[in-house]
Amino acid sequence: MNQSMTNIECPECGKHTVVQHLETRYVCLSCDWNKDISTKEPQNNKKKESPLPFFIGAGLLLALVL
Repeated sequence: MNQSMTNIECPECGKHTVVQHLETRYVCLSCDWNKDISTKEPQNNKKKESPLPFFIGAGLLLALVL
């Protein structure tokens, strides 16, 4: 396993904890961000969720209470 420290800032958390893992993969040790440089899209483990379902649910609850 090839792991070398770099001075690359993580685009997800902003920390300088990005390391090279394998020949074409970079990963952040702080937030699990990762990118395979052999592809165009980052391979993120985290999913960005929309706050819309929360607000719809809160609105329905408020309407029910009133």
